[in-house]
Amino acid sequence: MCATDIYPAGEPAIPGITRGAGIEKIKDNFPDKPVEFVPKEQLSRRILEIIKPGDTLVMLGAGDIIKASDVVVEELKKNR
Repeated sequence: MCATDIYPAGEPAIPGITRGAGIEKIKDNFPDKPVEFVPKEQLSRRILEIIKPGDTLVMLGAGDIIKASDVVVEELKKNR
């Protein structure tokens, strides 16, 4: 699993809601699953490195994170 930075989407940031807190919560709830921080600029590349046939990819976010998912989808279409 990859996680990237968390940014407020036009509203004030919520105290305690941080990238680190999110990653720790995931690790607490899924201790057998690897979780890594990936800077947003490297997210598409990293996903394409680790995704395998049969995997399900879910990308959640708001704002320009859609750019990363667009790149992944286009690359996966090319490599069918």
